[in-house]
Amino acid sequence: IERILLRDPAGFLTAERNLFASRPVAAGAFVRALGTVGGAEELATLARLLDFSSEHDTVVIASVGQIGRRVLRPLARSVLDRVRGFLAADDPQVVREAALACGYLEDYEALDRLIDHLGHDDDSVRTMSRWALGKISGTSFGADADAWRSWVEAETAWFENQAPALLGVLEDTDDPAR
Repeated sequence: IERILLRDPAGFLTAERNLFASRPVAAGAFVRALGTVGGAEELATLARLLDFSSEHDTVVIASVGQIGRRVLRPLARSVLDRVRGFLAADDPQVVREAALACGYLEDYEALDRLIDHLGHDDDSVRTMSRWALGKISGTSFGADADAWRSWVEAETAWFENQAPALLGVLEDTDDPAR
């Protein structure tokens, strides 16, 4: 499937319409192939497929994360919102994959939910949440949720208070420092 999709990218559009009408094994293989060879357009396709078939959500989210590793930023808000929503899933496997994908997608809006998952019952969810927090922030406070919350609070304050003035200087074309 990967070789076919690499040879004819138009196959993505045709296959999206028929994906879950096929056998579940074929659908899973297609989703994995999208994750391996896909780009920004396929990222949007996968995001639309989330919740279409709950038995495939884990593999769809994992494929979103794979593409998120190599697609240029900024990413479509709709993609980030869809993946982030799965951080509230009941299935720890789905939550783990959503945390991993949020890290690869560098979804800053997922920080609070990821911090909450540092206390999750499932070890793999805690581990992936810790990893995603580090990936998104470029720093590490381990499993210390209070330290992470303090960091988020400080970053939020900086962006509210300091960033606007800096952005003004960067946008000022008359500024000789530019």
